Parts: sequence; C-alpha cells; structure tokens
Amino acid sequence: MYLQTIFGAKEKRKGSSAAPLTPAAELEPIPSRSAIAPKPLRTGLAEARPGPSSTPRIKTYIAESVPHAMTLARSEMGEDAILIQTTRRETRDFSKQFEVTFGTVPNAAPSPQSLRTAHKSSSGETAGDTPAADSEIARQLESLRRELAELHTMLRQSPFGKPPALQDNPPASEAYDALLRNDVDADFASSLVSAIEPGAASPAEAMRSKLAAQVRTDSSIAKDGKAVILMGPPACGKTTALLKLAVDYGLKLGNAVEIFSLTKGKTSVDRTLEAMTALLGVPCEALPDTAALESALARPRARGSVVLVDANDYGSGASEDEMELARVLASGEQADVHLVLPATWHGVAIRQTVDRFEIFQPARLLFTMADQAAVYGPLIQEAWRTGKPLSFIGSGTVGRTVLRPADLGWIVARLFEAPRETGGERD
Repeated sequence: MYLQTIFGAKEKRKGSSAAPLTPAAELEPIPSRSAIAPKPLRTGLAEARPGPSSTPRIKTYIAESVPHAMTLARSEMGEDAILIQTTRRETRDFSKQFEVTFGTVPNAAPSPQSLRTAHKSSSGETAGDTPAADSEIARQLESLRRELAELHTMLRQSPFGKPPALQDNPPASEAYDALLRNDVDADFASSLVSAIEPGAASPAEAMRSKLAAQVRTDSSIAKDGKAVILMGPPACGKTTALLKLAVDYGLKLGNAVEIFSLTKGKTSVDRTLEAMTALLGVPCEALPDTAALESALARPRARGSVVLVDANDYGSGASEDEMELARVLASGEQADVHLVLPATWHGVAIRQTVDRFEIFQPARLLFTMADQAAVYGPLIQEAWRTGKPLSFIGSGTVGRTVLRPADLGWIVARLFEAPRETGGERD
C-alpha cells in the first residue's frame, strides 16, 4: 500500500479562516493507486476511525511547534510516523501555530533505521526490492504530474482559460501570461494582476507594486548578534553562499568572522570549506552535534561579529538529532535559519523541500543558481505561500559567485523576459 501524493490541488489562500483542528484528523484510505485525486483532508472535529491493518494512516496535528507535533505523532502513531507536510497557521494562539501532517503505512518496508538494526542482529539477510519499486513509482508519478501541470498552464494561458476580467485588459493579460509562464499558481497570479488598470503603460511596474505588498525581503545579517545558519538539501549551494556572506558582511566591513560546520557526528570540517576558509584567514570549527552548536553559539563575542553555520545532513526530520536541533532553533533567539534552495528546481520540488525543513522553522528563504533557472515564479510563490521573507539570490559558480540581496524589481524583470534555455550566466 502506498501513500498517494496530492497534486493538482490548490494551495490554501492566505487569510482563509479554517476551523480549528483537534490533534487528530485523518484522511480516508486511498483504495487504488490509479486514483488521481484523493479525498480532501477533513478539517473539522474528528476522531481517528479504525480500519484494516493494511491501510495507511494520516493524521494532522495542531501544535505550538513542529517538534511538539512530532512528539505527539510518535507517541500516538509509533516511531515509524513520517512527516508529510507542515503549514504555519495565521493565528494569535501560540499553542496552535503549526499544522503538521504525519503518516504511517502498516506492513510497509521497514525504515532505514530498522533495517540497520535488523542487519546487526541477523546473519546477513538483505532487504527486498521495495525501495527500488517505490522509487520507480515516485518517478512515474512525478513525470505524470509535470505533464498535467504543463497542460494546465497551456489551458490557463489560452483565451479560454483566462479569468473573464482579463479578456479586455491587455496589460493585466500580459502580466498574467508572464506569471503562469514562470510556474506561478493561477490563483496567486490572478491576485497579483487584479489591480492592473487597462491603460497601464508598464504591466511589470504595476505588478511590482502589487507584489511588494504580498512578498517581503530581508537581507539583514547578524542582527541583534544572531548567528546565521544555512540549511538545505545537498548540493544546493550552502557552502558557497556562506563564504560569500563571510566576505561581504564580515571581512569587507572589518567585522570578526567565525564559521562552524555542523554535520551529524563528524568531528572534521569538509575539505572544501576548510581550504576556502584557510585562504580567507577565517577560523572554521567542526560541530558534531546540537550540544556542540549550543556551546559555540553561547560564547562571548565582540559586537558586530558575524557567526555563520553550514549545516549538513539535516532535513529528514526523523532522527533524534534533528528533533534536538529543531528544539534549539525553535525560539529563534540565538540564530536565524536561512533555507537555501536551488532556483533551478521545479516549483513542486521546492515546495516539498520547504515543507520538509519547516521542522527547523527557517526564518528566510535564500535562492541560489538563479542564473541557471528557466523560470523565476517559485521564488515569489514560496515567499508568498509561507510568509517567509526572501534574503538573498545567488548566481554563478564557485569563484564567480554573485550573492545579491533579494530584490523584487530584479525578479519581476526576469519574469517578463522571453523564455530562454538554462545555463547562461547573468547578473
């Protein structure tokens, strides 16, 4: 039995007033893999209904933090509970800030941790081919999702798919087309162009002013003495971005710089980071766990010091190490977490990654590889969806990296450019 990913569903509009959830709301089991649209999440008062032992269980918890929700899920659903999605709720009730969905699949293949434990206690038997089968199914579903998204965009951009209000408004229609061409959700695109007057001389400028009211930017560094922690998926450009921040906001301004490498269980610094920090003359220290990070952040420092942390191997949300790190970062008092994301990724992959890292409650979004991106919609789409400010936008490669403070005007200009092939470098 497989958990089926919901795709094609509209994101919840910001400001919507959903009824409060109890700590248990459950999706009905999906009867067939061939079903394209599973039934929606029940958001009312609900009790988990008993079902066959072979059906998946999915529950949504309302809690003050993601780690708290994970604790509830594991105590109720077991250690195999998987974090599926996290959403920050617009509420003044501190105890109900996060809506976190978890799932379990009874009789499914054991988790990697269980497999390792079983391997140690057995005579050498290996796991079956279930992970490979899961990977192939996931690949086929993603391919199907991309095809459906492309068809959906083509329909929206045709005269038959546009909102009626745009039919006789060429500037708004042009802006709408530019947004959809850049993988912006149709509802978000409609809200951005709704204020554009039919006689507007510049659709881009009109949309920029509207965008500024819905998407924030914040490129402040070391504010109130906070450390800057860069987190993200592997090979997303964290280390390169960290080094640029060290140079631009530390060395060039005459501020003291400290760099830490937080990697699970490792007591040595990555060779590339070690070599680059040595060239810059900046101290770099390995931190093997969260306790070491807490100790490092608590050290006394001169005013204006820039503390940068390169966090690696985190993001699954399934280990005790990650739970502990999430607890330390929850207050946001010692550090600002910037989630580093490749601008080259598809919007759906970016959204899934943002949700997966929400356990660490990142304060801002930092996009890299912007010069290689084919579309720029996901940059503003995710900032709008999550309410998180954009901090920096990077382009270029190691040795030729440009890391500019996030600028909505720059993004809007890219949105209105003619479609191009990826790989060309621009500033």
